[in-house]
Amino acid sequence: MTARRWQRALASVAILVAVAALLAACGDDDDATVSSKSTDTTAAKAENASVEAPTYTITTHEDNGKYAFDVPSSMKGGVVHLVLDNSTGKEVHDFQLAIAAPGHTLDEALKQVASDQVPLEDWMKAAGGVGSAAPGQKSEATLELPAGTYWYFCTMSNEQTGASHAKNGMAGTLTVSGTSGADLPKTNATITAKDFAFDASGLHAGSNTVEFRNEGKQLHMALIAPLAPGATIDQVKAMMSAPPDADQSQQPSGPPPFDFSKAVELAVLSPGQSEVAPLELSAGRYAMICVMPNYGTAGPPHAAMGMVHEVDIT
Repeated sequence: MTARRWQRALASVAILVAVAALLAACGDDDDATVSSKSTDTTAAKAENASVEAPTYTITTHEDNGKYAFDVPSSMKGGVVHLVLDNSTGKEVHDFQLAIAAPGHTLDEALKQVASDQVPLEDWMKAAGGVGSAAPGQKSEATLELPAGTYWYFCTMSNEQTGASHAKNGMAGTLTVSGTSGADLPKTNATITAKDFAFDASGLHAGSNTVEFRNEGKQLHMALIAPLAPGATIDQVKAMMSAPPDADQSQQPSGPPPFDFSKAVELAVLSPGQSEVAPLELSAGRYAMICVMPNYGTAGPPHAAMGMVHEVDIT
């Protein structure tokens, strides 16, 4: 749901991650890093909840422009712990869930996921998921999935062809039943998305267990990327506010103000939803960005409406 929401000048999160090596040539290296790689949260969940959330692993597969998820055949509802295993992948992937809307199909949903020209329909209800996992890595999240039917898909695109992973096989339907009886784990930090701003508290250098929650009326996600050396948050805002069809003279000049090679994406949430994810952070300055549009539109992204936030991690 997120890759299509970048302005055309930015292409997609996946493309930007892939060309990070080229971007790095424009400026000095930044020591700040962020990762959603798996941490040892199992013990924390057992300590913080009376019932441990069941863990389900989703594995990625790539084969000559075709993509697939290996998803468990059955899944219990309630609070669950999802692990996205991209250990053999050569591209960035995520695992986004949406509530299967009555009267609509997965193919209809994928038209919105794969195009930056199709308005976001109000029947598209995000259900969280697992944020981006870099090639050879894992990412994870703990979230509540009430019993029901869900669509799942990868929001990323091929870095060279621009082909949507979801439209090329990385999508499907999942039914969950029953309830795990578990609770969301306790956290040491929060990231709150609103219309149209972020609040962040408790984040620090090292391992963080973060509650990401949406208190707005629109769909929101979070992309967290280290600021480039000497860059300012105003430069990020200018970059994200440039008209998508602007000519080169209207686009911000100079090197990119943030480093996508060290960025992480937190999944799209519907209003009132929250989930918990581990984040490994190093000290530094970060930009927090939402690239979703409002319902009924194909843009501009929320970042162009001011949903860009600077976080100083110490």
